[in-house]
Amino acid sequence: MTQTYLIRSGSLMGFNDLVNDLGGDAKHLLERVNLTADDLADGDNMIPFEAMVMLLEHAACDLNCPSFGLKLSTYQDLQALGSLGLLLKSCVTVREAMACAQRYLALHSPAEYWRFSEEGRFTYITRFEHFHGISHARQYKELSLGVCFHLAQALVGKNVKGYRLEFSHRPISGLNLYRNFFSMGVSFNQECDRLIVDRKYLSQPITSFNEKNHHQIEDHLTEMLA
Repeated sequence: MTQTYLIRSGSLMGFNDLVNDLGGDAKHLLERVNLTADDLADGDNMIPFEAMVMLLEHAACDLNCPSFGLKLSTYQDLQALGSLGLLLKSCVTVREAMACAQRYLALHSPAEYWRFSEEGRFTYITRFEHFHGISHARQYKELSLGVCFHLAQALVGKNVKGYRLEFSHRPISGLNLYRNFFSMGVSFNQECDRLIVDRKYLSQPITSFNEKNHHQIEDHLTEMLA
């Protein structure tokens, strides 16, 4: 039996607004994948991962917007991660935030996981999938890496500079669009999806650190994970 993976609907934060901005019909697109506006009303609602992936593909095609996934990532921030986003904001350093993200991201979706590793002067943020039912999930991949980059900016600051971004798929938009969007070198048809940044950012303190909030939220997430 094929496992049905789920994902928090918070990963579609901004979907309705972007579709409206592009002149589309969000309700019609949602109906095509058996979702409703109510499914997106609460970011903690769990929806089928496959439906979310296909929704992004349909939106990009119907609205003639190859960069739909990247555009949607600009509508999202730490709030899209719900309680996990609050935990990341309350960490002491970026390194601690990355460790928490790796530990609890399964609560956001068990369909994928992220690995953070340090080697030499670089930090490698690599994305892996458990779900392989849709080989062309390029819009979702670009949304995920776009959100990852924006979350790094939210924790470190807008001045964070990436070294290189690697996608496992071929480009679906013009190369200059990717370079301008991420302000770094972008390569395609790579072994995996990953963001490479200078490890110096890991020691940077998070200005919104709150020890009390951190422990309360982490206890809650630990219970959920159990």
